[in-house]
Amino acid sequence: MKKSRKPCQPPTPVPEALYFETESGSVDHLTVMSEMKKLMKMFRGTRVESVQYVPHNKWKVVMDSVESRNRLSGSTIVLNEAGVCLRRYDDVANLEFKKYLRSHGYISMLDQT
Repeated sequence: MKKSRKPCQPPTPVPEALYFETESGSVDHLTVMSEMKKLMKMFRGTRVESVQYVPHNKWKVVMDSVESRNRLSGSTIVLNEAGVCLRRYDDVANLEFKKYLRSHGYISMLDQT
């Protein structure tokens, strides 16, 4: 008898967060904060609340407000001589969740055959 899978819940929104990925794992929190400070000099009135490393060279930067996030979204910072684009975290999380649902649906379809 097959086990029924518990449906996965959509990601919890973090409307103030930005997201980016790096090519290598040699980036640290201090480097990210240093680059964010350089960027924030151009966008006065923005402030970083926290920087979080997510496994597989992914980073989440929580800003002080949605307005700050919107101002910095689409900007580029340089890490290890490579430019990385800051994206809205919720957009990326929802896209990944949709990919998961599509692949899960495909796997479920194969299990039923």
